[in-house]
Amino acid sequence: MIQRAERRGDRWSGHMAFPGGLVDPIDRSPLAAALREADEEVGLDLPQQGDYITRLSDVVSLPQNGHRGRLIVSPFVFALADPEPLLRPNYEVAATLWVPLDYLADHSNRQTMQWPGHHGTVPYCLVEERRVWGMSLRMLDELIQALMRDEVSVT
Repeated sequence: MIQRAERRGDRWSGHMAFPGGLVDPIDRSPLAAALREADEEVGLDLPQQGDYITRLSDVVSLPQNGHRGRLIVSPFVFALADPEPLLRPNYEVAATLWVPLDYLADHSNRQTMQWPGHHGTVPYCLVEERRVWGMSLRMLDELIQALMRDEVSVT
């Protein structure tokens, strides 16, 4: 996972996330955008360093105060040949973390919090003093559920 760098005007500034970004005109597809962004943001050449596994369901951002429109994120899953390759974060990334899926899957590691602009509480998982929540946690939960049902194999 990455911790996004603090940037004025970025509604996900400082949040825990995965490498990724908008589909640019040069990208042939959302997968092409994901590959480009992983390389740009953390220096991870996925076609050379991993194997494509699956595409998860698109995740739609919730509306937030002061922000128009919703963002649709298309998550792609890769298995890496090296379980912890050297990463070279760019200016968009404040930190990188390797987080065991079994830790994220253990719901005793979950808590809830109030978040400005959201009604009620939202779940999160604390990882090295950082909160993994929102869209990132929804993507992880789908991956964990697929792994538990043996729909996805990463061996």
